[in-house]
Amino acid sequence: MISRLLIVFLMIPCSIAGALPIDSLWKSEVFQKSFTAAYGVDSRVEPRVSSAEKEVLNVVAKKMAEEDRAGAIAFLAESSLLPSSALMIFNLGSLQFEQGQREEAIGNFRRALELYPNFRDAHRNLAVSLVQGGDHEGAEPHLRRALELGSYDGLTVGLLGYCHSLSGRPHAALQSYRMAAMTMPGELQWKLGEAVSLAALGRPSAAASIYEELLAASPERIEWWVYLADVQLPLGKPTAAITSLEVARRLGGLDASQMFLLGQLYLNASLSGRAMHYFRQGLQGDSSPLLNEVLDAVESLIQRRRLDDAKELVDMIRRVAGYREELKEGKKTAARLERAISIIELWAGDAEAGANRLGKLLGDNPFDGFGLLMLAEYWQAKGDAERAIMLLERASLVSPYAAEAHRRRGGILVGRGDYAAGLMALRKAQDLEPGNLLAEYIRGVERLERLFERE
Repeated sequence: MISRLLIVFLMIPCSIAGALPIDSLWKSEVFQKSFTAAYGVDSRVEPRVSSAEKEVLNVVAKKMAEEDRAGAIAFLAESSLLPSSALMIFNLGSLQFEQGQREEAIGNFRRALELYPNFRDAHRNLAVSLVQGGDHEGAEPHLRRALELGSYDGLTVGLLGYCHSLSGRPHAALQSYRMAAMTMPGELQWKLGEAVSLAALGRPSAAASIYEELLAASPERIEWWVYLADVQLPLGKPTAAITSLEVARRLGGLDASQMFLLGQLYLNASLSGRAMHYFRQGLQGDSSPLLNEVLDAVESLIQRRRLDDAKELVDMIRRVAGYREELKEGKKTAARLERAISIIELWAGDAEAGANRLGKLLGDNPFDGFGLLMLAEYWQAKGDAERAIMLLERASLVSPYAAEAHRRRGGILVGRGDYAAGLMALRKAQDLEPGNLLAEYIRGVERLERLFERE
């Protein structure tokens, strides 16, 4: 009798790059068992075993029982039957993969399929080896063909879900992962895939519930804590997201970009000191966050008037060689940095030089609402109310900054006694962003207007 061990596909741990981590799948006992029970006798989807092939495979089985894998591979490779036997080529590929010879295994799975195109397990095992090698696009047709040939096991369906996920098809991925979980209920990879798909479909609450269930079973999984933080943010739970990222950090698993995300969350919580701590860590590690992520942090610090901190990050940007190259090639990115430098200069350096630089940038981007507010504030402080009002009128056309621009313009107009125009601007601000303090201020200006009308 031929040993089943020869006809299964034994896996070794391997990391897969991609949006959804899958490395733990190859290590799981459930995965191993699914392959051990996979092969059956079906002439439509597997080649028949001849007596000569049986003799060779029995020798290979004996060598495997003696843990002589290298000898088993050599014996198969030297057999005169090998070139014309899809089954023996398939087994050789499986043994090679077990030994970490993935490229050789892929070649033999393809050869087996050339000899026997409907070899179901060869399609599936080729797909698995391609997924492990990072080629999910190449794997998908073979997974589909394996399904057509009757391979409805959780591994085939689950890996198809993985391919759907990486190809941006969350609906199809969700269906596949749920089907896979029905036949491999003990495999956490499919539950993780379900959660990732739910998050991609805009269902963060359902995704969070699954992540929490997974982490209850495996709290050491760093990437799962990061995934949980990602769905806690759209649920309006920034403090919970901070906690999740802190757990991942203490487990040693935050990359530079995630460190910056944690810093941003602390900054949003008005904990600037903690934020800068993580911004520094993110820039001082072996890898660097994306330049735009650093510029996001710089702009957040500027908006909070943490100008010294913003300047520190700008100085760090200038010291990173990769950023210098990116700034040479990217005009938009270079303009963002130049804008940040000009605003920092405006309030914490050479104010006149900063104003000139910012004015030139606004010529190229006339709807930079925040830049218009900053430059208007500079000219107001210099006593040039007319120039400040002109800039604020432009800023009022930019929706995120319109209310603030109307408030400031109204204040300037009231300050110089133009109550009617000032009230008009203040009421526009109140309509856009109602507030008790502004309402009280408007009532006070209205009393002043009536008083001067009587005089």
